[in-house]
Amino acid sequence: TRLEPAKDVLLAEKRDRPMVMYDGQAFLHGRTNLTPKGMTGGGLVDFTNATLNSKLYQFETMKIHADTSDFRLTEGDTASIAFKTDNVNATVKLDERVGEFVSNGNETKVEFPVNQYFCYMDRFKWFMDQGDIELESDRTAAVGNEDLQLSGSNFISMRPDQDSLSFMAPKARYDLKKHLITASDVQYIQVADALVTPDSMRVRIRKNAEMDPLANA
Repeated sequence: TRLEPAKDVLLAEKRDRPMVMYDGQAFLHGRTNLTPKGMTGGGLVDFTNATLNSKLYQFETMKIHADTSDFRLTEGDTASIAFKTDNVNATVKLDERVGEFVSNGNETKVEFPVNQYFCYMDRFKWFMDQGDIELESDRTAAVGNEDLQLSGSNFISMRPDQDSLSFMAPKARYDLKKHLITASDVQYIQVADALVTPDSMRVRIRKNAEMDPLANA
């Protein structure tokens, strides 16, 4: 810790242990700058089951904001990543126990390493206590007069033997405890020269890209 009276700033930086913040709800591996206007900082914030990494945070009363950040959802171990994405605008409201993230581009790539899938989404919401994430995309399906085509699938399998199986879903939910992706409003999945339409318009993906059978499709 260093005080610079001339600049009216108190600087603090992690040494042996992370800084405990928000009554133990977050731990900062990095630095903080405290001035009469407020507190800023940078580094990695550990929420026990998730991490946020940014060069610049605004620390407010029970709220953390970063214009640009990288987010990881883990299973209590920072090496066990279940959900990851980069370059998102982040606001974590610790009193409401929710995190809100918005893409800094048109869309953000989101990876599900355990499920062997990735997707492109515009925004998502993290429910901190449940470990669930709700995702949304503004992308919609284009329906032609003679043929149906996806205007760019936004859910894509990374499993080699699935040959980039893909489909479009404007909404999805991720359940960390079950490692379950539930994609909603899925109009169809293109497989070779066929279009498979789920009767519920829902697709469920589990570990290792295992998709639940589509009954009555």
